[in-house]
Amino acid sequence: MTRRLKLAKKLPPQRAPEPEPDMAWKYTNAYFEKGYDSAFGIVDRPWFESRLRVHLTNSEYEDDDQSWYALRNMIYASGSRIELSEKSTFSKASQASWPWFENALSVFTDLLFLPTSIVAVQALALMAYYTEGLGNHLLQYNLTAAALRLACSKGLHRQPPSSWKLPDHEISHRSWIFWAVYCLDKHVASRSGRPSTMDDEEINCQIPTSISSSSSANVQACQILIRLHQLCSFVLASVSSARAFRQTPNELMQTVHGLHQKAEALGREIREITHLNVPLDLTRLPSGMSLYTALAIQFTYSGLLFDIHTTLTYPWSCGIINLRRHPAMRDQVEKSYTVVADASREVLLATRHIPLDATCPFLFAYYIPIYAMINLFIHILQAPNLATVHSDLLLMEIGAAHFTRLEIATEFQISTPFAKDIAQMARRFVEHAQLPEFPDNDKSNLIERPLPTDPLDFDQMNIPDLTEAEITGEDGMYPTWFDMNIDADMEMWSSLLPIVEGDGQPPVDFHFSMRH
Repeated sequence: MTRRLKLAKKLPPQRAPEPEPDMAWKYTNAYFEKGYDSAFGIVDRPWFESRLRVHLTNSEYEDDDQSWYALRNMIYASGSRIELSEKSTFSKASQASWPWFENALSVFTDLLFLPTSIVAVQALALMAYYTEGLGNHLLQYNLTAAALRLACSKGLHRQPPSSWKLPDHEISHRSWIFWAVYCLDKHVASRSGRPSTMDDEEINCQIPTSISSSSSANVQACQILIRLHQLCSFVLASVSSARAFRQTPNELMQTVHGLHQKAEALGREIREITHLNVPLDLTRLPSGMSLYTALAIQFTYSGLLFDIHTTLTYPWSCGIINLRRHPAMRDQVEKSYTVVADASREVLLATRHIPLDATCPFLFAYYIPIYAMINLFIHILQAPNLATVHSDLLLMEIGAAHFTRLEIATEFQISTPFAKDIAQMARRFVEHAQLPEFPDNDKSNLIERPLPTDPLDFDQMNIPDLTEAEITGEDGMYPTWFDMNIDADMEMWSSLLPIVEGDGQPPVDFHFSMRH
C-alpha cells in the first residue's frame, strides 16, 4: 500500500477538457445526492449550481478564478466516479474521473500562494476526500494538511466574533467546512502514525447545529463524527505520542481507563441514533443517513477503541511499558483484551455490508478491517484454548474473504494475501496448540514453542523490560532505523512499528516462530 502514497508520474502538461453541460449537471447531481463527503455540506448546493449555470451559459467569458476552476473540476471528478461506479468497472470509474482531479491539482500552488477566497479551502477539501476513495492514490495526508492550513489562515478554526456581523447560515457553513477537513486530518493521522496538522487547543469554532436547507444530511450523525474524531485526537495525544510513552505503567493504566470511560459515554449517545454492536439493517438506516455515514460511525468508533486499548494488548508493548513488574494492573489489561477482541469481531461481521467500488472510502474498505484482523490474530495466538477460539477462526476467514472480495472488486489492483495468510496461520496454530503434547522429535512447520496458556502471565511470556536507552539509543534516536543510506522508500516509515531491535534480535519473544 505504501506505493500508493505518491503519484506514479508527473501531471500532464495539457489539461483535460471539461464535460459537456448535460454531463456536468449529471455529475453535479451525483455528487450532492450520493457523495460521501457531501454529508458535511462542504459546498452549498444552491450557490454552486447558480455559479455553474452562469459558467456554462457564458462559454465566451473567460473566468480566471483558479479556486472556482479547481472546485468545479473536483465536483466533476467525484460525481463522475460515483456515476461510473454504478454502471462500469472499477478501472473505468477511476480512470475516467482522474483527469478532472489532475485539472484541480494543476492549480494547487495557486490555491495556496495566490489571494483566494474560502472556495480554495472547499476545493482542497474535496481533493482530499476524493483521494480517500479506493480508486486513487492515497494523497490525503498532504492535501488535508494544505486544506487545514489554508482554512486556519482564513480563520475558519475560530468562532467569528459578533462584530463581524456574519449571518447565521454563513457562520454555520464556515464551521462545516472546517470540521469536515478536521475529521479527515485526524483520521489520516490515526491510521498513518504521522502527526496531525491541527492542535485542538487552537480551536474554538463551535460544532454547528444546523445544515443548509438544501441538504438532507443527518446533522446529528455529522456531529457524532466530529466528536468521535475529537476524541480520536485526544487518544492519540494520550497514548501514542512521544510524551505518552514516558508515562509510568500506573499512569498509563489510569489514562486507558479514563479514555475508555469517555468512549463509552459517547457510544451511548451514538446508540440513540444508530447501531454500534450489531450489524446494520440496510433497510432501516436512520433518516438522512447514508450507508457510508453509518459505516463511518461504526468503524471510527471501533478504531477509537483499538487505539485506546492496543497499547496494553500487543505483546511488544508489554516490555516497553514494563507491565511484568506490575501484576496489579492485570485487571485493566484483561479488560483491554476483551474490548479489543469484541470490537474486532464486530468489524469483521460488518464487512459484508461494505459496497466495494472506486468511491468506497479507504477507512472501511481496508484500514479498519485489516486492523481488526491483526487484533483478532494476536488474540488467538495469545490464548488458543479459549472457548471463543473456533468462532474467532471463522471470523478470521470472513475477514480474509472480505480482502479477497476487495481484490476482485478492484480488478486485482489492491491485493492483500497477508489477510488470508494470517487466517490460515491462526487455524494451524490453534490445531497444534490444542494437541495433548508436542513430541520432542516433532518440529511443526509453524511452532517450536507453545504460547503461555494465560496471555496475561507476563513471567511466562519472557518479555524483556527495556530501558529508555535501549528503546531510543544513547543519543535518543532510533539508531538501527536512522540510516540515510538505506535503499528504501521512506514514505513507508509510518506504516512500520516504531520499536527498535537490539543486537539484531527482536525485543519481544513471542514464544513461537513462523516458517515458510
